Amino acid sequence: MSTFRKILGAASAALLASLLPAQQAQAQEPMRIVITAPVGAGSDNVARVIAQGLAAELKTPVIVEPRPGAGGAIAARVVKSAPADGRTLLLVNAHMMVTLPLTLEQPGYDPVRDFQLLGQFGDTPLALAVPAGTFATLKDWLDAARTQPAAASLGVPAPGSSIDFMRFKLGKDAGVTLTPVPYRGGAPMTTDLLARQIATGNYVDYADHEALARRQAADLKSWGRLIKDSGFVLQ
Repeated sequence: MSTFRKILGAASAALLASLLPAQQAQAQEPMRIVITAPVGAGSDNVARVIAQGLAAELKTPVIVEPRPGAGGAIAARVVKSAPADGRTLLLVNAHMMVTLPLTLEQPGYDPVRDFQLLGQFGDTPLALAVPAGTFATLKDWLDAARTQPAAASLGVPAPGSSIDFMRFKLGKDAGVTLTPVPYRGGAPMTTDLLARQIATGNYVDYADHEALARRQAADLKSWGRLIKDSGFVLQ
């Protein structure tokens, strides 16, 4: 099997397993899984689980390398410039492979020409969260956002992503101008949300921020699915 830079958009277990035997001959240098978020983010946790499995199977070190920023374009450029030997992997999402190339004039990479896709291993829901005790319902928040600029602030962990588009569409449908506050990932956004520096946070998956919410001894009320035993409450 020829070797390429490989995208782990989250690869299915069956597809990943079928590729492992062909890689064993190259188990000399450490492999890298480049991610687009900072340490502690959901993709960091996922990448570390994958790295452990690959290291055990290939008998070679596998490191996770965070390259946050620019909505994932920085990480993509790093992998694009790496040797095409199959030892540098990229954990991606639809934003990196679809949204950025369509919305940026020069993203710095071509998702079709520069990478080889392995497959998909998961998806996550979108959710909004507010500090507990601020707004009881989504309608309450939108009503406040119409007249209070501070209430219209909405944290966006990946500017220009599907999360950002959701913010735009929600505001358009509700007749409210929602002000995006960009962050490099969900973890710093959660910190500001718990400190009430922003009114609302827009999450791809807030389950991985449960520990942070507990450490801060604060609750977040979310309009999304229920996360058991956490500070997030289903509306």
